[in-house]
Amino acid sequence: MQVSENLDSLVPDASCREMTVAKAKPSRGRPYSDIAASPYMHYLPIAAPIAAEIIRDLKAENPRAVSGSSQYPGRFKARYFVRDSAKPFAAQHFRGISTPQMALTLILDRSGSMDDVVEELRVMAIAITMACDTLQIPLSIWALEGQVHMKAFDEHGPQVLAKLAGIRAETMTRVMPTIRDAAKELSARPESLKQIVLIHDGMPSDRMDFIEWRTNLRDIGMFCMFIMQEADYELFRQSPESLRESMDSLVDPRNYAIAPVTGIAKHWCSFVRNKRSAHSSLIG
Repeated sequence: MQVSENLDSLVPDASCREMTVAKAKPSRGRPYSDIAASPYMHYLPIAAPIAAEIIRDLKAENPRAVSGSSQYPGRFKARYFVRDSAKPFAAQHFRGISTPQMALTLILDRSGSMDDVVEELRVMAIAITMACDTLQIPLSIWALEGQVHMKAFDEHGPQVLAKLAGIRAETMTRVMPTIRDAAKELSARPESLKQIVLIHDGMPSDRMDFIEWRTNLRDIGMFCMFIMQEADYELFRQSPESLRESMDSLVDPRNYAIAPVTGIAKHWCSFVRNKRSAHSSLIG
């Protein structure tokens, strides 16, 4: 799937005609449903403009670097070169380079309580995928429960969008089996910045296991995005203390956001910008 800043080219030129299935793994003897492909073209009129906004937002945050010498002219001279997975050496001190290499893993909640927002979740997941492909941000996608691998880092094309369009809300909210598999995949990436983003609408049923695992994290960051319908979000804004207290016990307050489902893209951009900036300041 080739996409660019041109909105028309964000629409794939081929439809997914084959039945593409993301297989679920049984856990503790319990089977989980697979995710079958679903027509995704229905979502593109909404998802494509959102993808374009994400692209513009993140490109504006990190304009393309210019050719120039190092900020240490007395020691050596060097020319700008592009950072990608084939060139893992990060030239942080070259003028114009402020953004570290970044790999992202997106984990989507498909529990039964997500039924009211699953349509919006499909749209946002498709938009994020299209934007990351354009920006060449390595992205993997998993779904709860059953460790369903929706998209590998090197997987692109209409079949990915078809699987995202096929997400249904029908499981529980046990997160750790999926997170462990996702973290194992992410840890093998060469990028200097690795982040897991969990989009969910409730406390995990294995909450204490999650807290213990998150506490021992070293090389991978964890960010949680707690989403809800617009009406529920307005009620939350009037009395946020109870939910914030629960979220504070789950993750560091700096590593979660509470948002309406339509605000996923906005918070996604904010999360990426903040993590890039914080990581750059540490290595710069």
